Amino acid sequence: MSQKIQAQATKFWQSVVSADTIGAYAKAIDVTWTIIKEAAILIWLIICLVLVIFDWGYDVSTKAGQNTRAWWDGMSKTDSNDIAAETGKQLLAASKASLTSTISQARGQLGLPNKPKATPAIAPTTEHTQSSPSSPATAPKATAPAAPKVAPTSSSES
Repeated sequence: MSQKIQAQATKFWQSVVSADTIGAYAKAIDVTWTIIKEAAILIWLIICLVLVIFDWGYDVSTKAGQNTRAWWDGMSKTDSNDIAAETGKQLLAASKASLTSTISQARGQLGLPNKPKATPAIAPTTEHTQSSPSSPATAPKATAPAAPKVAPTSSSES
């Protein structure tokens, strides 16, 4: 009985170490790796597509909100300086740059062209608040006297 076991063990070992077996397993591992790699690329492109769709939705909703705001401002014609609104605009401007960079990279991954930079939506808001002291039109007047004061201080420190 031990000869039967030994003979079967020899057949088994020859099957395991044969070139056909090693080639078949190597090919199976290669095909599995290719499938995993292609699936990962597909998942990444889907994530990029979702980012681009969210960006599109953001643009559409922002434009709709700006149009509604312009319509509302046109109806009310009130000139008020709302600190919360100004803070919101500044926060939006600060976060827009990082979001634009992320979306640009996602578009590049999908092979889509980058959107042209356009900021016509901000122009009506600044024209409306030109009389406010924090508007960009009056900001240079406030900073002009400060420039000579800074220059002598920095030269005396040197």
